[in-house]
Amino acid sequence: MKLKLLGILLLTLPLLCACSDDDDIEGIFVGRTWYVTDLRKADNQTPALSDTERAEIRNNRNSYSITFTSGTFIGTAGNFHFGGTWSADGANQSITFTINQEEGPSTAISTQITEVLRTASRYIGDYNQLQIFARDNGPSILFNPGNN
Repeated sequence: MKLKLLGILLLTLPLLCACSDDDDIEGIFVGRTWYVTDLRKADNQTPALSDTERAEIRNNRNSYSITFTSGTFIGTAGNFHFGGTWSADGANQSITFTINQEEGPSTAISTQITEVLRTASRYIGDYNQLQIFARDNGPSILFNPGNN
């Protein structure tokens, strides 16, 4: 009897341990705030911001962020605020944004951030880091998480 139960357990174990290569969209995005750390040009190496702009982001971390809820997001880039809808596919790491709310004075930084989001096509990342890329391997935004 014990041998039979062991055999059944061994046969069902692969079903219980089925793994997925899909990203955990809920865990990575929903209910989390991500803080901008840098913007990169299409080569993914060269900073897209000047040293002064990079210092602005570094010194004002809370002013450069995006917060995701289920299907919607809000973001800040200095005194510029924006929001809209988003969707992502964890199987192929695709992501899209529709920005339908904007308010406040636009800056060079906010323009670059919103342009990457408007044209976003893919992301890479996990619970500890996130990078969103514009279409055709264009410029990207690097993020670090808040204390969620």
